[in-house]
Amino acid sequence: MRQLFIIGAKLLSIMLIFWTFSAFLAQTQVLGYMSRTHLVALIFLTSLEIILALFLLFGTNMVASSLKIPDTPAKKIHIPDALQVGITLIGVLIAGSSLGYVISEVLRSIFTPQGATVSFMLGEIFKTIIGTGLIIFAKQITKQIQLLQDSSDKPLPKPYVIDEN
Repeated sequence: MRQLFIIGAKLLSIMLIFWTFSAFLAQTQVLGYMSRTHLVALIFLTSLEIILALFLLFGTNMVASSLKIPDTPAKKIHIPDALQVGITLIGVLIAGSSLGYVISEVLRSIFTPQGATVSFMLGEIFKTIIGTGLIIFAKQITKQIQLLQDSSDKPLPKPYVIDEN
């Protein structure tokens, strides 16, 4: 159970980092209309969300211990492989959810006189590129997470046997 929690928490933290950056980029499109107070709040909240997501990414063992998640056996799970699959799935989700919008906006710009909404379309293109990058580089990202984990905390557990019953 603990291993599944660790995998899920790490994947969740990667999603949180992506969505935080996406929200920040969306807000910066109206930067000229923001007061100084709103800008400071935006930077503070973005920083706070990134710090919390990074804590979840690299402190999952500590979080699992503090939540007293049991270390019950389950079927054999190799955590780096599961992370790689999860990262790939996140990339598919991100790219898939953005790609449809990008294609429809490109077609709209070709077939209608008013064209596409360029500023919003750039954000969706950015999401599509990020999602595609996650899919392509899932293995390398997993290796980097493993290296960072090894230097910041005790290493991720080796394959773990979990009871199938």
